[in-house]
Amino acid sequence: MAVEVQERSLETAEELRDYLSRGSRSETPDDEVIYRGHADAGWSLVPTILREGSTALFEGLFGRPIQCEDQAWAELQMLRRFMEGCDKTGVIVPNDSVEFREQNVTDSSFNDYYHTPSRWPNKNLLEVMAMARLHGLPTRLLDWSTHPYVAAYFAASEALHTGWRRGQRVAIIELNRGPRTNAYCGQIRILKVRGAISMNLVAQHGLFTVHPLVGHRGNPLEIQSLEQYLPSIPQVSIRRLILPIEQSVRLYELCTEFKFDAAQIYPGADGASRSVLEAYQYAVRYKRPHS
Repeated sequence: MAVEVQERSLETAEELRDYLSRGSRSETPDDEVIYRGHADAGWSLVPTILREGSTALFEGLFGRPIQCEDQAWAELQMLRRFMEGCDKTGVIVPNDSVEFREQNVTDSSFNDYYHTPSRWPNKNLLEVMAMARLHGLPTRLLDWSTHPYVAAYFAASEALHTGWRRGQRVAIIELNRGPRTNAYCGQIRILKVRGAISMNLVAQHGLFTVHPLVGHRGNPLEIQSLEQYLPSIPQVSIRRLILPIEQSVRLYELCTEFKFDAAQIYPGADGASRSVLEAYQYAVRYKRPHS
């Protein structure tokens, strides 16, 4: 396992645009390339539930370094509470029924994953997990898109909203996951969920990768970047396209020219609001008058 991440440096947003516009770099017509945008090229491909903020929260909860069984228990607990919160507001979660909950989120389920944490995550809960992720809950899902300009938008948009440091670069991650019919790429599950879960998912041409939980009860929690779980075979490759942070605003301009902005990426009033705020962030970065 483990694939070496190739890196390609680009100097201008136009160079990145030209690269992305050439189309898919699949090895065969059956392969699928997926994309993800980062405001900082130094970020690892680690989902929110395994990042420092979440792990510190769980360590505070358990009062000790996290072990595999703690992580499985805590993630299921978060999902159960998410479902309970949806109940209080009348929001329907995917696949829900009395039988579904009895089979997947009972005390017996907690006991099962506590004793055998490597069985987590439960495939029956992945759509619920996707819905929770799309609404801000930390999960072991990473968001990807089949459209490169969605990834470019997210990289540029995040850069507009964050402080810059000297030498910082934005990145577009390009993963050739191999045959699109395969549900797994090595240990990484490729998850496509129904668009009915969220209009955002449809607008973003979205799909997810699912990080495995590797280890047994009593083992310290292992946190690795996604490429560590990919198979070292010719059909699978991963590339990081990097661009100076100063070019992120020009990249944002190019994305809007191609109609990839907050109003399109987040259909509805939330997207309209985001687009207004981003317009002002854009103006500040370029020190241009508001218009």
